Amino acid sequence: MPLDNYARKESRRDRLKKSMRATFRKLFRSLYAAAIKLRKAISRLLEVSLHFLVEYSCSSLDRGQFRRSRISLWLYQFFNNVFSLFGKRSNAQKPADFREEEFYRRGFSLFDSGQFIQAESAFHLHLVISRQTDVYAVRRTNDCPNPSRYADFERQFRRFLGERLSAWQERRLAPPEYLTEAGQNPIDPSVGARLKFIFAFPQFIHNSDRYVECDLKDHLYESAVNAGIDADYFFADRIAYPVFERYPELAKQDLAELRERIRTERPDVFVFAANFKGDEFSINQEYLHELKESFGVKIVAFMEDAWGEHAVPYANYWGPVADLIVHFAPGGSVEHDLPFAAKTLRVPYPVNSHNFFPDPIKTYDISFFGTFYAYLRPFWLMKAEKAADRLRMRHNIRPHHRSSDCPSIAEYATILRRSRMVLNFSSRDGRSRPITGRAWQTMQCGTLLLQEESPATAHYFVPFVHYIPFDNVRELQHFMEFFKKNDDYARRICDNAAAFSRQYYSEAAIWGRIVGHLSSVDSPAHTPATMRQNEAPSR
Repeated sequence: MPLDNYARKESRRDRLKKSMRATFRKLFRSLYAAAIKLRKAISRLLEVSLHFLVEYSCSSLDRGQFRRSRISLWLYQFFNNVFSLFGKRSNAQKPADFREEEFYRRGFSLFDSGQFIQAESAFHLHLVISRQTDVYAVRRTNDCPNPSRYADFERQFRRFLGERLSAWQERRLAPPEYLTEAGQNPIDPSVGARLKFIFAFPQFIHNSDRYVECDLKDHLYESAVNAGIDADYFFADRIAYPVFERYPELAKQDLAELRERIRTERPDVFVFAANFKGDEFSINQEYLHELKESFGVKIVAFMEDAWGEHAVPYANYWGPVADLIVHFAPGGSVEHDLPFAAKTLRVPYPVNSHNFFPDPIKTYDISFFGTFYAYLRPFWLMKAEKAADRLRMRHNIRPHHRSSDCPSIAEYATILRRSRMVLNFSSRDGRSRPITGRAWQTMQCGTLLLQEESPATAHYFVPFVHYIPFDNVRELQHFMEFFKKNDDYARRICDNAAAFSRQYYSEAAIWGRIVGHLSSVDSPAHTPATMRQNEAPSR
């Protein structure tokens, strides 16, 4: 073949290849663009479907058609998983997040009105849409056996619990973290006998007699007196927590009266409830500074609620004027974010031993007396009450609104003392799990504490030795049945908790520790001793 013919043939072949490549590229671009459009169309269709399913689930719930509501939520879960393949999951989650809160609010209101069947369905939908259905049976953070059949659980748990109790008795288990920290050894409580305290705290929750009495008098003032401290108290409803309604003239009168009490009684230490920022009609920085300058009193800011970030501004506000900031929230924001580390002291919760003590008389198998505002508490209460009815337990599960018709602190203490088991729930917002006063009070009463899993509780006590932690509904119901049938194990745990509390968390040990830290604080120029000799005029 002549060379020029061969060259022309090769040239035509190259042009054909280029043409075919160009055609395929164009076709691929067209197909890719069509696929993108199809993907967007499917994504949009699924997003609309997700909106519709959530809306339909809500409307079905309103009509009482709970089965339809649940089916629509199951479809929602399926399509939401498919949607993750075709679109950005976060876009579809916006309506879901909103409905998650709405289901919870509806469940709460239905529970409040006594419609427990409807409320349980609403809480189930909330758990489904917020991906928390593991709370029914799967969620676990400890080594406790978790079989589905009770017979299997009882056999395995009996062995597990026996090993834990034996290990504690033989000192093979580590003590709680609080006791192993540096400087946690109790200070001689007799140091408090030389000092006089004045406490200021509200008499009522929300600073109003429409609500239940505040427990600060019981676990601050009463416990200090029991520890041998010379103490007095002042009700500060009108000069504390200024987020509530203010009465300026009455507040000024109370501030003047409190100052006069301090002038005449000459206390060494002034302790006040400090979960607020002061203003001109409340206890504030300037007011406390003047008390220190005039009477040499040391200031202790007691933060009974120091768990979340909300407490940091309060602690920062009182930090410059307080000699000591006391709390009992291990790992809380106040510990991590406060610049006044040297002034911050974590202590156990002081419990009034004259109200909370072991009582051989047991009226109820299981009790709960408290509010139902904390996260998922109504859900837990409904599940616990159903289990108690099924097991024919004598229960006293009574959630309340903190209203003034609630029993007094002494009556509440009687409920705890005369119960074989007490429920307690720690979850606040789905994330924080603080230890509450009820946990301390229950264990000091020698009553078995069934406690929702809480790292803060494990900071002070040993799980399955001093109390029983639960993570899921099945676990809670198994525990209730086990300890109803095995009172000997319950008694061993109760005795461990009561003895441990008396030994390490007594009123004398707690207040001795507080006084010991105060004694290490540099004294102001004016001390109570010198002020008693040279009385300062009232301002």
